[in-house]
Amino acid sequence: MRGTTFICSGLSALFAVSTCASPAAAQPAESPYPRAGAFSPLDPFHAGFGIGSGIGWVTEETARENLVGNWGPTIHLDIDADLFDLFTLGGSLGTTFLPDNGSFRQWVIDTEGIVSNAESSLNLTIASLFVGLRTPDFCLAADQQAREGWLASYGFVHFGRSWFGGARTIDNCSDCDVRKLEFANGSFVEPGASIGIKANDGFGMSLSTSYRRYLSGAAALAEWRIGYTITYW
Repeated sequence: MRGTTFICSGLSALFAVSTCASPAAAQPAESPYPRAGAFSPLDPFHAGFGIGSGIGWVTEETARENLVGNWGPTIHLDIDADLFDLFTLGGSLGTTFLPDNGSFRQWVIDTEGIVSNAESSLNLTIASLFVGLRTPDFCLAADQQAREGWLASYGFVHFGRSWFGGARTIDNCSDCDVRKLEFANGSFVEPGASIGIKANDGFGMSLSTSYRRYLSGAAALAEWRIGYTITYW
């Protein structure tokens, strides 16, 4: 009888402990959330696609040898990936619309047999690859209650290399003269900053500005860039 009473008492105590402990164990730990005035938790990975414009400059020697202007507006497409909000790798493809001081004309015959004197156009392509470092997101505003997203900014610096290709050609002509440009490839350093809105586990969008400075030996001198990027993580 005493043994039975002891066993029942032990089971009752064990059940009481389990009942008290289970609600606390069932509550998951709340994940860190960005807080205004502080750096956000590091994100393992996110990718972005952007489009932008700006102004590009070439060296005096490049402009003189290729009979082009020293500067012109630019347009570029970018793709990049950030690892733990500390490291970046990516690439870009774009062009600079330089004034052409060395265009040529050529007689052409179209498909209907009409003869005309066509003028060449200047085409320049710039392809770049880069790696870089960046700061974690610094949260400027966040709603701790709704947890629907936050406003943040960060700084970065990219190190990369660009390849230039270009020529003067007659548009829509398959056998006209092609006069290639002599643009030396080169490396660059590009510091910049970005500010944007980010949603929870979804899309974000940001505006960025940067100054790409080419090192000695490159055909280009510098480029000021401003861009709009859509990110996803």
